[in-house]
Amino acid sequence: MFYSKIPWGIQYIGYLICQIVKSNVHIAKEILKPGSAHKGTLVWFESGLQKKSNQVLLANSITLTPGTVTVSLKNGRLCVYCLHETAIDELKNSGFAVKLRAWEENDDTL
Repeated sequence: MFYSKIPWGIQYIGYLICQIVKSNVHIAKEILKPGSAHKGTLVWFESGLQKKSNQVLLANSITLTPGTVTVSLKNGRLCVYCLHETAIDELKNSGFAVKLRAWEENDDTL
C-alpha cells in the first residue's frame, strides 16, 4: 500500500537534505580556498537499480547535490560530471544508491 512507503520517503528526503547541506559546505570551502582550481571529470557507472523510477530518482538526487550533475542515464548506467575527483568513489557507493537498492530488494510494488 502507498501509506507503507511514506516513512521510507521521509527518511530518503531527510538523507537527501543532509547530503545537500554537507555538499554545499564542502563546495563553499573549496571555492573560497585561495588558489583552488578544479578540473572536473565525467564518470560512467552502473547504478545496480532495476526499476526505471529508482534510476531517475538516483540521477535527480545526484544532480541536486552540489558538485555533481547527472549528464546521462541509459539502461541503468549513469554519466555524472564530478567537480572533484574525490567524488567519483563516493558516487559508486553512494548512500542514495544503497538506499534505493535496499528499497528495491524489499518492495516489489515500486
